[in-house]
Amino acid sequence: MKKGNPIKSWQAGLCSLLLLPAMVLAEPGFWHASKEGRNLWILGSIHVGQDSFYPLPKPIEDAWQQADVLIVEADLRAISEQDQQQIVQLSQLPAGDKLANHLSPTLYQQVVKQAQAYGLPEAGIQQLRPWVTAITLMQQALASAGYQPELGVDEHFSSQAARMGVPIRGLERVPEQFGYLAGMNELEDDFLQATIEQIGTMKTEVPKLIQAWQDGDGPMLQKMLSEEQGSPQLQELMERRLLKERNHNWIPKLTVMPEKNQFLVVGALHLYGPDGVLNLLRQQGYQLQVVTDATE
Repeated sequence: MKKGNPIKSWQAGLCSLLLLPAMVLAEPGFWHASKEGRNLWILGSIHVGQDSFYPLPKPIEDAWQQADVLIVEADLRAISEQDQQQIVQLSQLPAGDKLANHLSPTLYQQVVKQAQAYGLPEAGIQQLRPWVTAITLMQQALASAGYQPELGVDEHFSSQAARMGVPIRGLERVPEQFGYLAGMNELEDDFLQATIEQIGTMKTEVPKLIQAWQDGDGPMLQKMLSEEQGSPQLQELMERRLLKERNHNWIPKLTVMPEKNQFLVVGALHLYGPDGVLNLLRQQGYQLQVVTDATE
């Protein structure tokens, strides 16, 4: 089994659960926002990909060449030793505890069966918290389908920025990302169960999501999110915590960044709706123009 960076894998899995792999990048949503001489180029992204995604459409690549800074959800190249310690605390069970203690026997057997299908031994998942187990299984499902975090859109630009000497700024730290899911508490089992169900429907759901992605159809992507598996309580938590709350936290940081030409890459679902990044920027006085054939 191919091994990769677990932090990149978990980020890919986390965001894939919000936008289950809509991974054909034909004409992604891309906007130009301007205010007081500042230019902010906004790309709705996915966090896993394939070689066939690149090169991206010319308007995106042209804007990138003008960028003074790359802004991403979290800079995976800037993880401190303290961050690593926090990540371990958030993702692993205490010594002496094990995953089987936190799941019903039926759910636990489903997890073990799914893990073994990807070549993951039962012992290899015993120390993972339920939410990390869900992310790990989803990441393996994506990898089995040929999608890798190393080829995700944000990683594509992060790698280029590192080579070109373009500064990279994260809107949050990686432990903050982990914290959103680590705080699910009693909904962790629901999250894990929903993940297993999503993996089972990938073959039927992916074509629908691909079409919505190709159409640049933000309303359809939001509709699909609302129809995902899981309880109403889980859906409410995912939308409130993983989208709305993070979007509102990002805007104050985003609007004070000093560079004149900024290039922002965040998960596509963060862009849309009343609490989406696009609308929140309008509320801050930015003028927005859609560059590709996309709709909000």
